[in-house]
Parts: sequence; structure tokens; C-alpha cells
Amino acid sequence: MTQDGDNFARIEAALDRQVAVNADLRTSVTELRTTADALLQVVTIYQHNFEQLAVEINADRQAWRSQMDRIVAEAETDRQAWRSQMDRIVAEAETDRHAWQAESRRIWEYLLGNSGNGRGEQAAPEQ
Repeated sequence: MTQDGDNFARIEAALDRQVAVNADLRTSVTELRTTADALLQVVTIYQHNFEQLAVEINADRQAWRSQMDRIVAEAETDRQAWRSQMDRIVAEAETDRHAWQAESRRIWEYLLGNSGNGRGEQAAPEQ
């Protein structure tokens, strides 16, 4: 029975080692599960933060787009007002030019009628 006793002792020692290995594995699995749970919590927080950032970025983008649309509309209104004012100024300048031309013509005709050739010299009488 010595041989049976030795075999039994070896089997018992192997089982003890297997129990220790299983206990270590159980501890490692528990630690791994804890780490995985912590990582899952971190990932969940990151996902929530990214979703919140996406919402805020989209809101900012919409606000910027609205602001740009408003600026473009104001620029178009300003351009139209400027164009209208320039058209008015050009029309006034054209009217003023015609008035100055008419006044210059009247003055020239007056000078020609009073002093001859407009340079103060008397024109030679027509024959």
C-alpha cells in the first residue's frame, strides 16, 4: 500500500495545486470583471460626453448658420440701399450736369450777344 499511498499523496497534492490555481483564477476573473465594469462605466461616461458634445456642436453650428444668414441678409439689404442711394446720386448728378450745361449755354449766349466773340473782342460786322 505504500505505492497506493504515494499515488494518493501525489493525487492529493495535484488536487491541492489545482484548487490553488482555481482560486487564483477565480481571483483574477473577479479582478478582471471589476476592471471591465470600471472600463464600461468610463466608456459610458465618454459616450454620454461625446453625445453631449455632438448636441452642443450641432447647436453651435445652427447658431452660426443663423448668424451668417442674418449677416448675409443684412449685407444684401445694405447693398440694395447703397445701390439705391448711388442711383439717386447719379440721377441728381445728371440733373445737375444738365442744369450746369443749360446755365453755361445761357451765359455763353449772353456773352456772345454782349461782347461779340465771348473774349471781349468785338466780332467783325457781317457784310
